[in-house]
Amino acid sequence: MKNLKIIVLTLLISTITFGQRLKESDLPVAVVENFKKAHPQSHVYQWKWKDKKDRFEAKFIGDNSKYKSYFSADGTWLRTKRDLKKTEVPQEVWKAYSNSGYADWKIDDIEEIRTPEYPKIYEIEVEKKHKNNFGKTIKEEVYLYFLPSGERLDMVKTN
Repeated sequence: MKNLKIIVLTLLISTITFGQRLKESDLPVAVVENFKKAHPQSHVYQWKWKDKKDRFEAKFIGDNSKYKSYFSADGTWLRTKRDLKKTEVPQEVWKAYSNSGYADWKIDDIEEIRTPEYPKIYEIEVEKKHKNNFGKTIKEEVYLYFLPSGERLDMVKTN
């Protein structure tokens, strides 16, 4: 029976085009159930299969904010994120950021991320443009991760 479920799920996923919008009825039951458990008062306005990342994405509204939540094909919750304004970031995070060596870089994006390992992480994406040895302008991007306490985490962006 388990093999049949895996075959059906594989066929479903293989017929879905990268980034194609899905109806809730097209999703594995475990994905829908786990989403509803995690976000019972939320409204999903778009489901997608992210082929390159091998996961489902739910874009939804909750607490008057827009979120994205990601689930594996077997329904395992992977992460939830939302864009933040600078004013929504705790002072402890700003203090740590100002001491990070990247304070003079341009802030491109700030997100709050929740994962099974961490109830809340702040991701600050910074960028800096500079010229290489050939005079070509290069844009360098760095993603910095902080706990609400300001502790910096060494993480790699997996989006």
